[in-house]
Amino acid sequence: MYSLPSQSSPAPLTLSVFFEGTHNEIEPVTTQVGWFFEATCGVDITNKDVQADPSTSTDFKMGFDGCGVVCGLLGTVFAFGLSAQCSAVVQRVHELLQSGRPLRLNCFGLSRGGCACLMLARRLSDISPEQLLISLLLFDPVPGNSITAARHLDVCGLSTCAACMDVRACRPLRSVLALYPYEVPSHMRPRPTRTPAPTPPLVPPTPNPNS
Repeated sequence: MYSLPSQSSPAPLTLSVFFEGTHNEIEPVTTQVGWFFEATCGVDITNKDVQADPSTSTDFKMGFDGCGVVCGLLGTVFAFGLSAQCSAVVQRVHELLQSGRPLRLNCFGLSRGGCACLMLARRLSDISPEQLLISLLLFDPVPGNSITAARHLDVCGLSTCAACMDVRACRPLRSVLALYPYEVPSHMRPRPTRTPAPTPPLVPPTPNPNS
């Protein structure tokens, strides 16, 4: 049984992460991803030299340029750069969790940035939902290759689609919303997850004095 937060319960931390589309920059604003990043309140810890200090703030954010901006042709064709961006977020997640406080991770990605959100969720699959809850908003996630090709041709699982196709094993995943601006044939769009099972509130359990 999970109870409502008590006055002694530590306030959860929030990290909001924004991944731009392939050829878009987070700053200056070029898409809605950059706009949401700019409008989100929180300490920008994208730069590794900026300290993530939970004693001074409970809200943090990170924003990333598109992989085509960061890695040029290799980013455009093969989505190079997404893995490094996900690694930077994973490092920050573990830094924030060291405070002993639960963490809410909200991710918003456009196009290849949507795939980065899914890749990130897979990287964090083993963290307990009592420590971390993940919510994903994916706008037109496009890996660059279809599910059919990933399943039957990518035997080594090296494609972008294979890296983000299935997040059902992600324990802290709370919700996923994928939005497409047009109808996409089912064999061409990634189906990243089944509906996640309901998870308890992000509050540590407390003993019932009447039990």
